Amino acid sequence: MHPLDGLSIRQHSISLSKDPHAASAREVIKEFFHFFDGQAAQEHLWYMLVLALKNDSEEVTAIHRGNLLFFYEYCCALFQASSFLREQHGAGRKKKKPPRRKRK
Repeated sequence: MHPLDGLSIRQHSISLSKDPHAASAREVIKEFFHFFDGQAAQEHLWYMLVLALKNDSEEVTAIHRGNLLFFYEYCCALFQASSFLREQHGAGRKKKKPPRRKRK
């Protein structure tokens, strides 16, 4: 069972993996920022750092660890979508030719 099963971000991420489209990528990004708004993302990343530094900490409960795994999966989907959009944006850009000089 995947931690994101039953959530729309999971289906969007699967769609993005199978058949990359900007619409799926936008939905993953939209879901991420809907769920982790404001300082929430930074706080979760901080807890991940604390866990990495304080291995076997009794202060961190199974719920905290589960929430961190959930956050990690959301980040993976976000990074995947962001990478796709960045590549798509780069491929869609045309290099501008320098303007022609008028002959006298």
